[in-house]
Amino acid sequence: MNEWIIAASLILVLAGTFLKRNIRAGVLAGLLLIAISLVWTGDIGMLYGTEVGNGLIITFELGLLLVGALFFYNILQAHGHFQFITELIDRIPSRLTVALILSFFLVSFLEGIAGFGIPTMLAAPLMLSAGYRPATAILLPLAANTTAVTFGALGIPLKVGFEIYESGEVVRQVLLLNLLPALILPFLLAALYARTEKVRIDWRAEARMLAGAGTSFALPYYVTGLYSIEFPSVAAGSVGLVLFMVMFAKVRGSIGPAFWWKAFWPYMVFVLMLAVIKPLAAGYSIDFGEGLRRFQVFQPGIIFLFAVGAYLGAGRFRDRRSSLITPLRDTLTSMKLPMITILMLVCYTQLVRGSLAGMVSGGMDIMPAWLQMLMLPVAGVSGSFITGSATMSNLLLAGIVQMPAIGGTAVAIALLHTGSALGNAISLQNIVMIRSVVPSEESDRRIIVTNMVPVGVYIVVVAGVYVAIKLLSS
Repeated sequence: MNEWIIAASLILVLAGTFLKRNIRAGVLAGLLLIAISLVWTGDIGMLYGTEVGNGLIITFELGLLLVGALFFYNILQAHGHFQFITELIDRIPSRLTVALILSFFLVSFLEGIAGFGIPTMLAAPLMLSAGYRPATAILLPLAANTTAVTFGALGIPLKVGFEIYESGEVVRQVLLLNLLPALILPFLLAALYARTEKVRIDWRAEARMLAGAGTSFALPYYVTGLYSIEFPSVAAGSVGLVLFMVMFAKVRGSIGPAFWWKAFWPYMVFVLMLAVIKPLAAGYSIDFGEGLRRFQVFQPGIIFLFAVGAYLGAGRFRDRRSSLITPLRDTLTSMKLPMITILMLVCYTQLVRGSLAGMVSGGMDIMPAWLQMLMLPVAGVSGSFITGSATMSNLLLAGIVQMPAIGGTAVAIALLHTGSALGNAISLQNIVMIRSVVPSEESDRRIIVTNMVPVGVYIVVVAGVYVAIKLLSS
């Protein structure tokens, strides 16, 4: 496809996103330009060929996950399951500690389960209702939802973006690159919290708590990642929260095992179902033809529906409408526009990914090999900023890791993937989603500029870790 057409379509996507503040309008304009170009050049087959076919398959997979995850959440919400969060907040005197629990641990847990902007959209109203400023409720969840995205949505960014389904060398490199940033992230969030809440932080007094938050997150994140790509973020958000509360947070009274079981048992049932069903169904897939992506029978989104059945079966809910029908209706209603957006984004990325990768490769090819590697996370951030998710960014830019100087190595994939995860903090699609539930006078530009600081620091730390690993292995 003509490079000028690709560049013009990207300009339309950005113009629609920034000027119209409507990413669907931008992507639709970009798709129309590409369609007109393909008809003009006689390549109309691309519009109904493998690119769009794969886009439909990927969209269906993502749709199953998003609808299943949100339906599960709405079922729990309808039955007052999240009352435990209010109980937890009442026992913690430190506002900073509560902010970390909601924006860091809770968002990471929800990211591991769902992803695609849903975690920040769910956590922001909780922060607002807890008395935090709108700017804090928007900026902190976005900035915190970075490390967790590396294994977000049960590993979907790796599965869909790079077709990686098991823990291996790529996953090990992702863990190594993100371990130190995970330890530092609570300090960055505390600095951001001080800015948005306009308070002073006693860094000496809070150092142990902040270091404990990073350690509590990083330990289950790393250990779980050695064995699974589905659960590192889930473990970091849930097990990490328990470790943090037991060892580092100042709490009024004691919190026993019964409290944590009450809080997390529905998700433990889901994880158990996932662990049992995955080895039974993982070997089965549906082949739609040559060049088309195989549809895996094992779909976590379907497991969410089983978990809903288990949750409703375990309780005595007499009102069938409030127990099932209303949450289902709310889920389907709220997912209409996001699914249209995802369909357009996936089809767009499938159509332009090859040509765009060539354009980016051409620009990076003039750089020395070491600089090409260091630019990969920057490219990933840009991809998520444009497309709205790490999965879409990986789909869009996966081809650049095959450049001759990069060679498709595991660490190259890990660097690009890490950047794609980081880009969620400044993705305009995520900002639009979170602003839809939190009224705020903060402009999109200010949100992006403010969160560029922790994103920039994170990239520098990742680059430092990469250089250190390179030096130690040489």
